[in-house]
Formats: sequence, structure tokens, C-alpha cells
Amino acid sequence: MEITQADHELIKHAEQTITRHFSPKHHRLATCIATKSGQIITGINVEGSFGCNDVCAEQITLGNVLSHGVKDIACMVTVKHPKAEDPNQSLRVVSPCGKCRELILDYAPEAWVIIKNGSTLIKVHAKDLLPYRYSKA
Repeated sequence: MEITQADHELIKHAEQTITRHFSPKHHRLATCIATKSGQIITGINVEGSFGCNDVCAEQITLGNVLSHGVKDIACMVTVKHPKAEDPNQSLRVVSPCGKCRELILDYAPEAWVIIKNGSTLIKVHAKDLLPYRYSKA
């Protein structure tokens, strides 16, 4: 699916969020979720001093959405701030990790997720990000 003007605005909102909250050792990613009613809910990742304590921006944002009683997730995007030593200092859209894909699929399988495919931005349904997913059954 092609990226719309509303998608570009969601990306810009995520970029502004991580720019405001960037901390090299603690916060490098921001996720923005747009609801079908037009509400925008944001979250940032939380990194601890020990890697297994880290919490992804997608997880925090999804928690924010659910804690507000929202269930109509339309679209989401995650943006990453570069490290100081990275040659490319541009903010960039990144795909959710496997754990986040599972959570997104649990709560919003029909939601659109904006990702990069090579150098092109696209959006795909969450359910298409994780084919052959795990099932408890």
C-alpha cells in the first residue's frame, strides 16, 4: 500500500517525539499510533543498563493505547534516532522486532504498519509482518 499524506504526518510526529526525548543511553526510538478516530498516541523506548531490561517503543505505545481504552488502531510507525557515531545522522523508519510483531498482531492484526522496503516506505497489515505465527493451540 502506498504512503499517504496522513502517513507522512504520522512519521513526522514520530520524528518530533524522538527528537524531543532523545537520550543516547536511554531513548532512541519513538512509535506513533493513529487511531481510526484520528487520535495520535506516542511512546518511546526505555533502555536500561542491562539489555534484557529494555522495553521497545512499540510495546510502550501499545500499552498507552490500551490503557486509554482505545481499540481502533489504524496505523503505526516507529522512528529511530541515529547514534552520534553513525555516519548517516538522519532519523529513519524501522520495522518492529519479532516480539513487537507478535504483540501488534495480538491487538491489531488489521492495523497498517509503515516500514521501509529497501529505500522505499510502504505500509503493510500487521498480520502480514509475521506469517506462520506461533499459536498456543
